[in-house]
Amino acid sequence: MDNAQILVVEDEIIVAKSIQKRLENLGYSVPAVVASGEEAVEIAAEAQPDLVLMDIRLKGDMDGIEAAGHIQTSHDIPIVYLTAYADEETLERAKVTDPSGYLLKPFELNELRTTVEMALYKYQMQCRLRDNERWLAATLKSIGDGVITADTSGYVTYMNPMAEALTGWKRQEALGKALVEVFNIIDEDTRRVVQNPVEQALGAGVVASLGNHTLLVARDGTETPIDDSGASIVDDKGNVTGSVLVFHDISQRRQAEEALRQRNRELELLNRASQAFISTLDLDHVLATVLDEVRRVLGVVACSAWLVDSETAELVCRQVTDPQADVVRGWRLAPGQGLAGWAAQRGESLNVSDALTDERHFEGVDIVTGLPLRSILTVPLRVKETVVGVIQVVDTTVSRFDSTDLRLLESLASAAAIAVENARLYEESDRLRSFNQNFFQSIEEGIVLLDEGEQITFVNPRGAELMGHSPEELIGQHWETFAAPGSVADMQQEFAKQRQGVASQYEAALLTGKGQQTPVLISARPLYKNGRFNGVLAAVMDIRERTRAEEERERLIAELQEALAKIKTLKGLIPICASCKNVRDDQGYWQQVEVYIRDHSEAEFSHGLCPDCARELYPEFYEDEGDS
Repeated sequence: MDNAQILVVEDEIIVAKSIQKRLENLGYSVPAVVASGEEAVEIAAEAQPDLVLMDIRLKGDMDGIEAAGHIQTSHDIPIVYLTAYADEETLERAKVTDPSGYLLKPFELNELRTTVEMALYKYQMQCRLRDNERWLAATLKSIGDGVITADTSGYVTYMNPMAEALTGWKRQEALGKALVEVFNIIDEDTRRVVQNPVEQALGAGVVASLGNHTLLVARDGTETPIDDSGASIVDDKGNVTGSVLVFHDISQRRQAEEALRQRNRELELLNRASQAFISTLDLDHVLATVLDEVRRVLGVVACSAWLVDSETAELVCRQVTDPQADVVRGWRLAPGQGLAGWAAQRGESLNVSDALTDERHFEGVDIVTGLPLRSILTVPLRVKETVVGVIQVVDTTVSRFDSTDLRLLESLASAAAIAVENARLYEESDRLRSFNQNFFQSIEEGIVLLDEGEQITFVNPRGAELMGHSPEELIGQHWETFAAPGSVADMQQEFAKQRQGVASQYEAALLTGKGQQTPVLISARPLYKNGRFNGVLAAVMDIRERTRAEEERERLIAELQEALAKIKTLKGLIPICASCKNVRDDQGYWQQVEVYIRDHSEAEFSHGLCPDCARELYPEFYEDEGDS
């Protein structure tokens, strides 16, 4: 979301400033950078940011998780945790706050918003590696190193307690013994005796060191990988008086190096998974990429991802690696069936060292695939305390997986669960977006969305048509720009009502691009976000036909009233001639009776002769009648 306000809660000032700069380079606004949970709660209440990047470990009495809980409870602001390792206790606490994700430090620019979940693990790994480095440095400098001195003939003159422990020789027993007898070293790969570094130092007069694959064979035959160096002991006159050998057990260093290599492999896996998560919302592509990486890093036979069918509660194999991928993909397990079903139903991880001895194992998998599965690692995919599926890793050897593998898969599952939820939300939002687009495109009313500054943020085609512009031309324009001069004050008054939370309906006139005025009926309703006024939704109806109908009605009423005004009733004294029977009108003119009546009433005339007039005018027709 462009121009979003993001509050950064980070007590490392350099990291905080770096995050702030990256966010601003991405086009976001950072209202504040704070270093404590208390400040985060206070600033979040004042600034109401769109997102909080929250470091879990903060200085002070309130950590990031507790601060996130306060912020989400009071303001419902999404939280992305800034951290680096997800131990089980921290994960459980963090899950309660329902974070939007986890952002691991350090991170690439394009990972800032979507790969958050991996930083938790990565940060903790980096912390542990730094601890190991400090531990190793301290070990190399400490007196815990084995120290043996010898005379110029190569016989032992001194041993410290650590040398005694590593060689298996007591100091009193070793004194006077040949150094090569007490300090027995061989090449780890060739098993051949290695030249003593003291002999090299005495011969060349320099400090000599052993190779990287040297084993110290103790008196009892125990072999210890060591790192050592030998040097001549020189007196004030420059004479060589003996030699000193310093060595130490590097078993722990090797373990740390192996742990480092393993953690680097884990981080590589999580980084690759992150890239898959942010590259597409195609769930099958994401899962296939992640499973291939898990298989490569762990060196296992196969991996699979199973999702719960929300309608049947069955577990469906959504994605699986080779071999037999086509056989297993789409497979359905009844609720609770097999190790995958058990883990999904109970929401618990499983590390089964030998599937043949576990009654929960569904043997049909072995029969169909032809793979003799033994070690099976299963981790649930959880979204907001709801299990939506599992990730399963299988191998044909017994006791293949350890706690490190389980921790890695659980961290990956946390990221994968978010990806599953994002993909499902995307599908649902895409469906809803399609419905909304079809609905708003097809309705006869104009729909306009305004922000709190009365700027147009959305308009459907009908609304754009009413205002005489394209939707693209209207976005970002002020609402009053398209109001007819006589409607501006009314529209301002109505928008003020919406700011107070009052919906209203009123008539106004919109000014089209051609300068014409279109009468409309506007139904406006206020919009809110997090309890704060966020804009207005306006439905705009064209009332030109209604207006024309009302004008026509008014015209007809006026004509009727005019006609009625002309109608007069014959009453009172009417002057009439006693001889010709003409009538004098109001203007003093004499008219025939029928003309006067016609002008002063709605009566019409038909002309004929009465009997008397007929006899008078046509007597010839009545003579025979009289005679008869």
